[in-house]
Amino acid sequence: MSPVERTLIKSPPEVWELVEDEDRARGWVSVLAGIESEIEAVERRDGEMIVWRNDDDSIELEIALSEKGWGTNVSVRSRPDREDAVLERVLEDLAATESQPFSRG
Repeated sequence: MSPVERTLIKSPPEVWELVEDEDRARGWVSVLAGIESEIEAVERRDGEMIVWRNDDDSIELEIALSEKGWGTNVSVRSRPDREDAVLERVLEDLAATESQPFSRG
């Protein structure tokens, strides 16, 4: 399983908030599987790595984070292997999503 990697100009906590979002991950896994299904996090190291698996165990999506300079290096891989272009869509989604600004109370 070869990873697709990119450094995003976002902090690790910002990216982690996105990758642990179950609804967002369900969309990614559905694209990889070709069908919509329920998912669960089967492995997790908070702030570092999460593995999402669909309910029929046909797809696993692993996303790993590490701090890199002014951003976060994100590594995405799937089991079974999928084309890099499909995994790049996950990175594109993470890069395009704006973080929520702090609210002033």
